[in-house]
Amino acid sequence: MCNHLPPIPTNFDEYTASLKEHKPEDIKKQTLVELASFIEKQIKVESNQTLLIVGRKAGLLFQPFLSRLIDKGYSPTLIRRLNGAFWTKGIVSKHVSLLADCINTGEEILYVVKNMLGTGHFVDKIYCYASNGNTITELKKDETFAKIPLLIEHILNSTESQDFFKRIQVYYQSLLDPIDSDHAYDIYHIGVSLNSRYIQKVVGAACQKVLGKKNFEFQEDQGLYLPKNVKSFSLDLSDIRSDCTKLSAKAQDFVDLLDFYYPFIRLKICSEIDYTRFSIMSCFPIESIGHGMIKANKNGC
Repeated sequence: MCNHLPPIPTNFDEYTASLKEHKPEDIKKQTLVELASFIEKQIKVESNQTLLIVGRKAGLLFQPFLSRLIDKGYSPTLIRRLNGAFWTKGIVSKHVSLLADCINTGEEILYVVKNMLGTGHFVDKIYCYASNGNTITELKKDETFAKIPLLIEHILNSTESQDFFKRIQVYYQSLLDPIDSDHAYDIYHIGVSLNSRYIQKVVGAACQKVLGKKNFEFQEDQGLYLPKNVKSFSLDLSDIRSDCTKLSAKAQDFVDLLDFYYPFIRLKICSEIDYTRFSIMSCFPIESIGHGMIKANKNGC
């Protein structure tokens, strides 16, 4: 597979300068090559310990390499900051290391470090795929941060950062997985061959039946820099309350329960040589933030 990739550049400037010249497929492959190389060269552990993957995007970025991180002696788990508190799963060892996708302002990673130290843990190392160079300089001025070894694959200046984040966004857009890696979802295996057009037709018909309206259609998402084998479609439901008068009972209960605006359904299809995968995501952005988001419970969400 690596034979089909653009040559790995000798420096990051060389790669970011030619970002627009690369196909989305090549950007995704190059990102995977860099991540694999970073994990092999930098990530080492002397004893079994918890590897806290900081944030939902980092969880998605490093998801293909979880088994390799386990082979290296780590127990990877996601840590997220929610409403001023931290959420994680499983038992966290006394000694931990952190794994981040990007350090931008540095506020989140510093907050995690101080929180772990404050709860009696020891942070042995911090691994990071890319970081703003100026941010690292500022973070090192903090005593709690300065004592921890920091291993970074790419240290960027302000010009490089812009191209880098475009490249990472291409990688995320090429995936079928929900961007929130802790979202629950079901996987179904269908023993028939389905092409992209047929999947769009079947899912569209099912949505029309549930919504009780015939003229809703999936439209291909524009402006996404996707590999040729990935298609993304959205179904606009902005008028669901006024236009959908024959909602199914379950759909009506859901619509009555939530205060939301501009809901949509996204259908993403990935066509491989031997099979086709697709994902369906329903998005109902909430109008109010914080308490009272669900009418049935005014004390919380």
